[in-house]
Amino acid sequence: MTLSQSLDGRIDGPVELTIPAGTSSAEVTWTVQADQTLTGNLEWVIEANTPGYGTSKLEAVVLDSDSPSLTLTGPTELLSETNAISVGDFELLGQSLANDEFDNNAGPTGMFVDGELSFGNSFSNAFGFDSWSGFTISRGTDTTTPSFFNQYSAITGEGDRESNTYAIGFNGAETVIRRSDNSRPFESIAVTNTTYAALSMLNGDAFAKRFGGESGDDPDTFVLTINGKNDSGESIGEIEFHLADYRAEDNSLDYVVDEWTTIDLTSIGAATELHFELASTDVGQYGMNTPGYFAIDDVKLAAASDGVPQITAQRQTLDDSESLEVSLTSDRTDVLLPETVVIPAGQSSVTVPIQLIDDMLAEGDQAVQITASASGFEPQTIVLTVEDNDSHVLTVTHDSNEALNESTSVVVDIEDAGTSLDSESFDNGSNLSGKIESRPLEFPNLYNEQFGSWSGWAASNVTDVATTGYGNQYAAYSNLDADQPGGGEASDTFLIGAGSGASAPSVALPETLDDARFGSIAITNSTYAALSMLEGDSFAKQFGGETGDDPDYFLLTIVGLTSSGETVGTIDFYLADYRFEDNSLDYIVDEWTTIDLTSLEGASQLRFDLSSSDVGDYGMNTPAYFAADNVVLDQVPTSPTSVVVHRNDADLSSSLSVTFESDDPRFAIDTPIVIPAGSDSVRVPVSILNDRMVNSDGTATLTFSADDHDSGIVGVFVQDDEIPGIEIIRLQPSAEVAEGETVDLYQVRLTERPESDVTISIEAVIDSSNASEQLSLSSSTFTFTPDNWDAPQTISVSANMDFAQELDQNVQLTFEVDAGLSDSGYADVATERETFTLVDYQPSDLNLAVEEGELVLRDNRDDVVWMKNDLNDGFNLVLNSQDQTLAVGSLASATGLVTIELDGGNDQVTLDTTWFTSIDGGEGFDRLVLQPGDGVRNNNEPQEIDLADWLQNRVVGFEEFVLGASGSANPMTYQLDSARLNALLGETSPTITSIGSQNLRLTGSWQLGVPIVGDGLVRQRLVSDDIEVHVITSTPWQNAIRSEDVNANGEVTALDALTVINRLNSGEPNELSPPNDPNELIGRFYDVSGDGRVSALDALKVINYLNGDAASGEPITASPGISLAPTSGEMPAPSAPSAIGSSSDLRSEVFASIVDGQDLFDSTSDLPWVGSNSRELSSNRIDQLWGEQGYDSDEESASSENVDFSNSLKLLGDRA
Repeated sequence: MTLSQSLDGRIDGPVELTIPAGTSSAEVTWTVQADQTLTGNLEWVIEANTPGYGTSKLEAVVLDSDSPSLTLTGPTELLSETNAISVGDFELLGQSLANDEFDNNAGPTGMFVDGELSFGNSFSNAFGFDSWSGFTISRGTDTTTPSFFNQYSAITGEGDRESNTYAIGFNGAETVIRRSDNSRPFESIAVTNTTYAALSMLNGDAFAKRFGGESGDDPDTFVLTINGKNDSGESIGEIEFHLADYRAEDNSLDYVVDEWTTIDLTSIGAATELHFELASTDVGQYGMNTPGYFAIDDVKLAAASDGVPQITAQRQTLDDSESLEVSLTSDRTDVLLPETVVIPAGQSSVTVPIQLIDDMLAEGDQAVQITASASGFEPQTIVLTVEDNDSHVLTVTHDSNEALNESTSVVVDIEDAGTSLDSESFDNGSNLSGKIESRPLEFPNLYNEQFGSWSGWAASNVTDVATTGYGNQYAAYSNLDADQPGGGEASDTFLIGAGSGASAPSVALPETLDDARFGSIAITNSTYAALSMLEGDSFAKQFGGETGDDPDYFLLTIVGLTSSGETVGTIDFYLADYRFEDNSLDYIVDEWTTIDLTSLEGASQLRFDLSSSDVGDYGMNTPAYFAADNVVLDQVPTSPTSVVVHRNDADLSSSLSVTFESDDPRFAIDTPIVIPAGSDSVRVPVSILNDRMVNSDGTATLTFSADDHDSGIVGVFVQDDEIPGIEIIRLQPSAEVAEGETVDLYQVRLTERPESDVTISIEAVIDSSNASEQLSLSSSTFTFTPDNWDAPQTISVSANMDFAQELDQNVQLTFEVDAGLSDSGYADVATERETFTLVDYQPSDLNLAVEEGELVLRDNRDDVVWMKNDLNDGFNLVLNSQDQTLAVGSLASATGLVTIELDGGNDQVTLDTTWFTSIDGGEGFDRLVLQPGDGVRNNNEPQEIDLADWLQNRVVGFEEFVLGASGSANPMTYQLDSARLNALLGETSPTITSIGSQNLRLTGSWQLGVPIVGDGLVRQRLVSDDIEVHVITSTPWQNAIRSEDVNANGEVTALDALTVINRLNSGEPNELSPPNDPNELIGRFYDVSGDGRVSALDALKVINYLNGDAASGEPITASPGISLAPTSGEMPAPSAPSAIGSSSDLRSEVFASIVDGQDLFDSTSDLPWVGSNSRELSSNRIDQLWGEQGYDSDEESASSENVDFSNSLKLLGDRA
C-alpha cells in the first residue's frame, strides 16, 4: 500500500508498506525530526491507499518542544583593527607621559591634536608659575587627595574603558573641541568629575561649600553645558549634563558623578565645534566657587556605514506583534556595541554595526564574546575574533620641542647680596660671615674687628664718584655722564675688591658647578683709586707726574688656578695706563668693561692681583681697590632633559629592561632603564654632556631597545653652546710694519675646541688687491686640531723694501675659515679682519764706506745696501728731510767726486775721512763730527787739520762741529784760527766742541770764558767774537790752560801754592767733589796733579814750576791746558825755563794740548756708538756733553745763559 503524511519536512517514514500474507497488519515507524524553530504543536495526518481498498486516515498531533528564543549572527571573517572608528581617546598623546603625569602646555599651536580632533589649550608662565585653561592631557590616578594641587586627576582614577589617559577640562574660553574639515559628525563623549571638584562638592573646602549644605537639603547643582557651533560660530543646540544634582526631595537620590558617563551628541553632531561651560549653584563675589574642572574621554565621531562589520539579533517567537528590546554586551572594551537595540514589531531581527577601537596594544588575535539578552528569552552568545595589527613596540617621546643646550650661562649680578643693603651703603664683612654671597658664588672676605679693616670683597651700592680719599673706598668709578653716576653695570649692587698678596680677592667655583667655567667679569676702578691716580694724595702720586710724562700704570692681573693651586693662565687688564708716548692716549678706566675669561679654561678659582708703578718703602702706594660686577659662569651644566619610554604590551605583569644608544656621544644615561611591572611607561632622565667642543647644530638620534620589541627612536635637536670663532691677539702696541722689517704682528687661535681640524686662510689686501708685492706673510694658512685649538699661532709680516719714498698704506689682513678643509661646526664662522699700517721706510742710520772696490751706502739697521758705485764714478748722496745719521768711512781710495746733501731734519754726519768733495747739512739742526782716520798722518805721526781751511768751500749748513779723533789712542791736532773762522762762519757760526784727547792749536784772539757746569761735566769755553769752542774736561778742579795757575789769574805765582796750602788747612775733605756751580771753580783750581784730590803734591808742583824744577826729578812740561798764541801788543804767556825747551816754535806759539785725567770714552762705554769703532763718539754722548749749551738742551745753568758774552764773561786774569 502507499503511505503519505502531511509533515514530510518534519517527519521521516516509509512511503510504502506491505502487509505480509497471512497477517492482517504491519507496524510502521515515523521519526519526528527535532529543530530549533518555534512552530507550536502541529497536526499530523497519515493516509494509506491500495487498489481495492478504501483510503484509511490517521490524525495525530506533533508536540513542539521549542520555546521562544534569540539568536545572534555575525561576520564569518576576522574583525580587523584597521577598520577601527575615529575616537579621541588621548592614548596616543598619553604615550609621552609616565603614570600620574600631565601635559598642560600644547605649545605655540594652542591645541592638542588626536586624530581628527583638536582640543584647545592656553598656557602661560609669564609670572613665574604655570597657568592654563582649556584642556590638559592627564594620566592622573589620585582619587583621594583634595585641593588645587590634585587638579589633574579624574575621580575614576583612570580613563573611560579602563584606559590610562584622558583629558581634564578647565572652565574657560579655550575649552573647545574642534573636528577637522570633512570629518564625520560628533557622536558621543564620555564625561566624569575630577577628584578636585568631586571632593570639593562632597566635603567642601576653603573656597567652596559642601553640596546639600549641612542638612543635605540645599538644591545644589553642577552642570556641564555642551554648546554645538557651526563654522560661522552659531549655536545649533545645547546639551546639559549634571555632574552633580542635589535637587531631589529624597536626599538619597542626590549624587555627584563618579563614573564615566557617555553623552549622546547626535543631536548636535553636525557642529564643527563643541564649547564647554560649567555652572554651579555655589557662586560667590568673584564667580563660581565650585572648582571649574571636569574630565572627558572617548570623543567619538559617527562611523561610516560602508564596510563596517555587523551583527544580527533575531527573535524566534510565534508572536512578533510587539517590539522586543535586546541588550548587547561585549567582554572587551575595544569592541563597542549599543547597550540596547530594539527588534521592531512585525520584525524578527535587527542588524547593528560593530565598532572597533584600536587599543594600540600588542596582544595577538583575541576572541571577543558578544551576548544578547531579552526579557523572556535565554541569553545568546557568539564568539568573534579580533585580528591584532600591533607588534611589540617601544615609543619614545622627548618632553620638549625646544632645542637642547649642552649648558647654560649664569650671571652673578650681586643683586641678591644687595637686598639687605640700605641705599648708599655697603657690606664689608663686619658681620664676620667671612663672605659675600651672591648665588651660586661666595666671595671671601676677611674682617679685622680690632682695626675695623677688611680685605677680599665687599658688596656696595655707593654711587659717590667725586669724593676723594679712603673714606670713599666703597664706590665704583663708572657711568660718569649718567644722570645718576656710579653704581654697578646696569644694576645697583656691585663688588669692591681690595687687598694684595696673601689678601688678594679671590673667588672659586662651588663643587656643584665643577664642570662650569668662568666666562667673563665686568671691571672698573673704585672712586678711591681713580681719583688718587688722577689727582694724587697724601700717599700716592698723581699719575703721569707733573709733566704727564711719567710712564705710570695700575694693573689688575686675573690669575686662573686649578683646585690644587696650579696656574692655568693669566689675564692683564690695565685699570690705568700712562705709558704712551702720546699723553693724549693715557687713561684711567671709568666705565664698566667686560673681560673675557674663557682663555682661563680649566680654572676652578680666580685670584685678582693688583700692581702699580707707584711703589714705596712699604709697597704699592696706589690704593689697592677695584670694582667688579656681573660674573658670568659659562658652560654650567643644564638639568638633565628626559624622555618617556612607552611599551604597548597588553600584558604588563613583568618588568621590561631597556637599553640606550645615541649617534651623539654627548648623550648618556647613567642608570639602567626598566619599565616596572604593572606600568607601560617610564620617564628617563637623559644627560647631555658638555664636551667643550664645537659641534654643528643638529638632531641627535636617541634609540631605546628591548628584547622582542621594535626599537623606539626619537630625534632631539641640539644647539651647540660653544660659539665657534677666530680670536685675533695683537702683539704690538701699534699695529704697523715698516718696510724692510719682519714683525710678529698677531696671534691667532680658535675660541672653542673643534671636533676635527680647522684650517684658516690668511690674506693681506691693499686697496682690494692682494698685497703680495708689498709684503709677505709667515704663513698663508693655519691649521688647528682638537688638541692645539687654543695654542696661539703667530702671523709674522715681512714688508718688502721698495726704496721709493711714498705714503704709508693701510693693509687689511683677513682670517677666513676654509670650509672645505674644516670642521663643519666652523664652516659658517665670520671672517675676521685686522688692519695695520705699512710704514714707508727711509733709512735714518746710514754708513758710507769703500767695500771691495765700490762705494757702498748701507742701512745700519739691517745692513741692506741702498746705493753703490764704482770708486771712479763718484757718489752723489741726497738724503730726505727726516732725521738721519750718516757715518762716512775712509774714502781715500775713491777717485770720483763724493757729494752729500742732507736736506731738512736734524742730522748728524760722522766723518772718518778727509776725502770728500762737499757736504751740505741743509735745513734743521745738523751736527758734523770730525774724526778723520785717513790722509792726515805721515809716518804714523799725528797730523794737523787747519779747521778753517778744511771747511772752506766744502762744508756748509751745520749748526755744530765736534772735533774728535777715531780713538783716544790716535790724537788729532786741530788749528783754530780765530780770524779765519770768524771770516768763514760769520754771525751764524756753529758751536765747536772739542772732545777726546785731541790737541788744539789756537791762533788769533781768544778769551777764556766762565766754565759751563752741568750733568756732572765741566766745559771750558774759548771765545773769539762769533766763534765759541767748548773744551770738555774730566778733571774739573784742574786749570785747563795751565794746571799750576791755581787761582786762574793768568800767571803762576807763590799765591797759587799758598791757595793750595790754605785749602789743605781748611779742614775740608781732600777729595774734590764734582762742582755743581761754575762759581765753585773760579780761583780754586786746586787739582794741579789731576788726581781728583787736594794734596801736598799739588802745592809742590806749583813750587817746582816756580823753581823751574821737575817734581821728584821730572822735567817741567807744559801743563795740560790751553794757551793763547800771542797777538800784537800782548805779552807772551809765561813759559818755563829750559825744561820746556828752546824751540822757537814753542816760544812763539804755545800749543794747547787737552789731555784729560781719564779717557772720556771710558766713562761712556754703556752708550751706543756709531760706526764700526766701538770707541767712536755717539750722537747721544755728544748730546750729553753739549747739553747745557747745545741745541737739544732744555735746562741750562746760570753760567750758560744765552746772552752776549761781552757782558757775562768774567775774565780770568789781566792777560787773558
